[in-house]
Amino acid sequence: MRRLLLTLLLLTLTVPLAGCWDKTELNELAITAATGLDYKDGRWLVSFQVVIPQSISNQSGSNSGAQAPVMVFSTEGESIRGAVQRSSFEMPRALFFAHNRILIIGEEAARRGFGQMIDIYLRNPDSRETVSVYVTERTAREVLEHLIPLEKIPGAAIRNLIKNEEINGSNFQETRIYQMAMKMTGESKAVVVPEIYISGDNRQADSLDSLKRTTAGSKLKLNRVGIFKKDKFVGWMKRTDAYGLSWITDSVKKTTFFFGCAKGDENYQASLLITDSKTRRVPRIQDGKLSVDIKVEAKGTLMENNCTIDPSRLEGLAELEEIAEEEITKRMKEAFRTGQEMKVDVFGFAALFHKAFPKPWRAFKDGWEQQLAAMEMNPAVEVQIERLGMSTKPFKKLLQTGNDGSQPGRAETNEDGG
Repeated sequence: MRRLLLTLLLLTLTVPLAGCWDKTELNELAITAATGLDYKDGRWLVSFQVVIPQSISNQSGSNSGAQAPVMVFSTEGESIRGAVQRSSFEMPRALFFAHNRILIIGEEAARRGFGQMIDIYLRNPDSRETVSVYVTERTAREVLEHLIPLEKIPGAAIRNLIKNEEINGSNFQETRIYQMAMKMTGESKAVVVPEIYISGDNRQADSLDSLKRTTAGSKLKLNRVGIFKKDKFVGWMKRTDAYGLSWITDSVKKTTFFFGCAKGDENYQASLLITDSKTRRVPRIQDGKLSVDIKVEAKGTLMENNCTIDPSRLEGLAELEEIAEEEITKRMKEAFRTGQEMKVDVFGFAALFHKAFPKPWRAFKDGWEQQLAAMEMNPAVEVQIERLGMSTKPFKKLLQTGNDGSQPGRAETNEDGG
């Protein structure tokens, strides 16, 4: 009997443990899709892009009289966490950051240093360290207020923008919170962050009326990359240099590469779809001088040829490949020169030398900026055009001479499409 009573007592005590004692209902949460960080007049401003569920669940597709899909509001404080805490003063729901996709940092806040924000993301269990980071020369709030066609939630649209570019363009690479933390505390102590840029007049970009027109008065786009040393912004790298940086760091996945009809020609008349690329980097120390050999191997399909060079002939094909190789080499050298001028190792060369030469690394790691400025980069690029597309001969040449006596304008084609 006593054993039965004891068993019943234990079962009674375990019943409350099966419930959700710390549950929070969905209607008590404000789902945050994106956040922004600004600094003004000695105070931090944190902006929140909060999703309006009833607006995005509307299946009619009509915006007439509808509510905007998101609401943006800002709070300020002497610290970043203090500014976040003040959201409860004006928000009827608790902010929920598990679905936060992006973090926008205004240039003023970036120059101030935002190590606090990284610490918050790595420490807070509700936040994800996979959040994408962007920098803007304007304020982060302006970017968050900008509505984007084709997507209901602007924060998700910006994340998709960098994803699409990273896969198909390779001019910019997505940078996440955990990657920033690792690179800022690594040997190079440098990180590259893509810029989100507002082009045009954005005075009505936060209104649903802007989505009813066939043309947008302003748009968000990727423009340059911001260079950070530790957690502070130090300058901009232009888009062409960012492209060269992608080649140096083996970040090119798929890209359409443009080049001229002769070496040094900047009137780009031909393009090559790069479908396979590999960069090998070998650090060297000789007579106390540092250098890095960069070997790039790229393969692709000729997508455009408005030159008179005939790639159906071996010498013509080799000429186009040499021009492409020269152009890629040029982009890499310009990117390397920019990094040297800014005295920031955005290439990750410090980690290469540390791994390859652990003992000598101790001697020059403290003066790494001077070592980077004196370093030489030796690029060697090999481009292979594997396919010529449906037409083998350049159409421009066909217009001038005809096709071996046949009707002018008709191009030879490969039966297999190559």
